[in-house]
Amino acid sequence: MCDQVSGRLIYIEKYGAPKDMNETFATLIHAAPKMDVKELEEVAKQLALLLDEGFVKECHTNPDLINKVVRQNIDFTKPEDG
Repeated sequence: MCDQVSGRLIYIEKYGAPKDMNETFATLIHAAPKMDVKELEEVAKQLALLLDEGFVKECHTNPDLINKVVRQNIDFTKPEDG
């Protein structure tokens, strides 16, 4: 996903964030604090500056914005006791 963003940097600089990359942006923003990778956290910070504040907040709360494969594998859910 970082490669997708990297490949479109010139477009993003010139025209802003394209709507067809919302899932990619949301996934990177959501995953960054969970991965403990400084570079990824910096990418998420830069994306947060570029995107709408409401969208950035929703990335952490709305699972429908996140890539399905990443969503299934990144969020920890505690099994019920018993």
